[in-house]
Amino acid sequence: GGSGGGAPGRSVSLEVDAVHALLTRHNLSLAHLIPHAEVWIGQAADTIPRLVEDLGEGSVIFAFMDHRGTRFHSDFFRLQRHSVTLPNFTHVCDNTLKPGAPLCLWLVAQCRGSTPSSVGNWSLNEFAHWNSEDWMLVNAGAGD
Repeated sequence: GGSGGGAPGRSVSLEVDAVHALLTRHNLSLAHLIPHAEVWIGQAADTIPRLVEDLGEGSVIFAFMDHRGTRFHSDFFRLQRHSVTLPNFTHVCDNTLKPGAPLCLWLVAQCRGSTPSSVGNWSLNEFAHWNSEDWMLVNAGAGD
């Protein structure tokens, strides 16, 4: 494993669906971005520990979660527990209204250091459903 934060500017995507991972890898190849990005297949519970093993502590500055809202809080704390996040880490979660992530929203609101300027829910139209509202949580400075 590495130490000191891994390669600067490197992107790692955690994808549970192997077909989606292969399509993403193909698109990365077409865009000549393979040296800068990779896709790991597996559930976050299994792949988050690999982040610190392969990239070192303090290697994650941004996480976008778009899987199951009922697990966002677990994966957020799993990232912190494995010391993968940097102090100025930003955490973004999609679909926090539907199907919902009430525990994640509550825990983020209760986190020490959270201020109205660092945490917010953005009301957006759901992709491909112009008349359906959903929320996106933006938690800037989540590692502070």
